[in-house]
Amino acid sequence: MILAEKIIRLRKKLGWSQEELAEKMNVSRQSVSKWEGANSIPDLNKIIMLSQIFDVSTDFLLKDDHEEFATVHEAKEPGINHISLEQATEYVEHKIAMTNDITKGVVLCVCSVMPLFFFMAMAETNRFNMTGDIAAVLGIVCILIFVAIGVSFFIKTNQYQDEISTIEEAPFELAYGVHSVFHEKRQQFRPTYNLRLSVGIFCFIVSFFR
Repeated sequence: MILAEKIIRLRKKLGWSQEELAEKMNVSRQSVSKWEGANSIPDLNKIIMLSQIFDVSTDFLLKDDHEEFATVHEAKEPGINHISLEQATEYVEHKIAMTNDITKGVVLCVCSVMPLFFFMAMAETNRFNMTGDIAAVLGIVCILIFVAIGVSFFIKTNQYQDEISTIEEAPFELAYGVHSVFHEKRQQFRPTYNLRLSVGIFCFIVSFFR
C-alpha cells in the first residue's frame, strides 16, 4: 500500500474531510488532494506531522507494505480491549454526564441549609407571623428534600458504570488516531477550563467577604 492510500484510509477512519486534514496540517485542500492522488509527496516535516496526527510511525507511512496496515490496525493482544474512536467518545460523554450529576448533587447538599437561614430570618423579623419553631421545622423539611434530591443524583451515576467499566476496569489500547483526536480536543478545551477554574477560585475567595 502506497503513502497516498494510507493517507486516505487513515483520514476516513477518523471521519475527516480533506479540508479538515488540510486545516490540521496547515496546508491547502489541494495539497491534501495531490497527496491522496499520488501527484505529489509530502516533505519530511509534513510526514512527521501526519504521523503525529494519525498516531502512527513514520516507517508505517513511508513503507509500501500491504500487510503492515492490517497488522497495525487490526492486531489485538490477548486480554486487551481495543478502544475505537466511537467507544472513546462515548466514554468521555458518560464521564461528563456523571460529573454533571455529581455537581448537581453537591450543590443541592451544600445549598440545603439556605432555606433554614431564610426562614429563621423571617422569624426574627416577625414577617408573616412566623415563629422560630415553624421556621425551624420548615428549614429542616427543606434540608431533607434538598439532600434527598442530591442523593438521587449521586445514585443516578450508577447507570453509567457498565459503559465505563470496559475502559476503567480492564487493560485497553486506543485505536490509531484516537489519541491525537482527544489530544486536540483537550487543547481546544483548555482555555474554557482555565476560565471556569478562574471564576470558581474568584467566587470562593469572594465568599469569605460576605
